[in-house]
Amino acid sequence: MADWRDIGHKTIDALLAPLENLKLSPNRVSWLSVVISIFVYFSLQKSLLLIGILLLLFVLFLDALDGFLARKKKVESFKGLVVDTSCDRLSEFIIFFPSKLWIMLAIINVYVTLGRLKNKNIFIIPLRHIFLILLVIGFVIGFEKISFLMW
Repeated sequence: MADWRDIGHKTIDALLAPLENLKLSPNRVSWLSVVISIFVYFSLQKSLLLIGILLLLFVLFLDALDGFLARKKKVESFKGLVVDTSCDRLSEFIIFFPSKLWIMLAIINVYVTLGRLKNKNIFIIPLRHIFLILLVIGFVIGFEKISFLMW
């Protein structure tokens, strides 16, 4: 039976195959996701929920793209893993800045990330994915009904 990461990589590789020859390094893509996270934060602070959702989707797309590019260009390295996971955690802190609940969860993810750097089989909590789902639910049913979870 295949490892869940192998299944995920094969799925991502198939979806992102047209971008294989992109002239960006995986590390630059990781840093770009951090920059876009700033725009996610400000759009949510201004209650521009749909824009925040779309930008967060783009951040998650970039997170998948950096790993894809590293695999395809055969530049996977420990340094790249550190840059990727550091950018992911920084993105979480930027997006979740005003929320004590989400910042606490992001801190837990930092701790788990440190373990991942030693052992690649540790599962990171997909906080931005969960947050995105909550944002979409809030957009559909009315943000005020779930706003207590956000801030």
